[in-house]
Amino acid sequence: MNTLNPETKLTYVTLLADPSIHPKYESALEQVEIEFGKHHPLIINGRKVLAGEGEFDVRSPLDTKILLGYFQKGTAKHARKAIEAGKDAFEEWGRKPWKERVAIIRRAADLMEDDRFKLAALITYEVGKNRYEAVAEANRHSSPATQLCFIQQAPHLSRGSNSTRHSSMQEYHLGH
Repeated sequence: MNTLNPETKLTYVTLLADPSIHPKYESALEQVEIEFGKHHPLIINGRKVLAGEGEFDVRSPLDTKILLGYFQKGTAKHARKAIEAGKDAFEEWGRKPWKERVAIIRRAADLMEDDRFKLAALITYEVGKNRYEAVAEANRHSSPATQLCFIQQAPHLSRGSNSTRHSSMQEYHLGH
């Protein structure tokens, strides 16, 4: 029996009760393993940057023989550039209409929800959490983004709105 659907809140109890998570999680493990051992640039202001200071390797706490990848050794100069880019992006973000901001955040939450098993696999390899902890954590990360949409959107909604897959949550947050 598959109890996981988009409306199911993932908890350890629901995860333990749903055997369908195992093949999804196993498939996600295989997907992320393909990416292991690659070299990764810094990303500053949407651009790939090679730091020029060399790289460091990251290994899984599950097994230090598992090389997750090579990452740039950034400097204070790189950090300052990234902070400046973040400040500029924040100003640009603040000029966007609230509906556009809500749509962007909702899209990000939907992508995280759609990729929750891949995110869980990454959490397992990068942090060492077991599958149940990792799947629950991956699912928790999309919830705050979704809630932020409701907080921003709630004053502008009329009762009974049915705009997206989140409509039941909108009704909940609007006091239905």
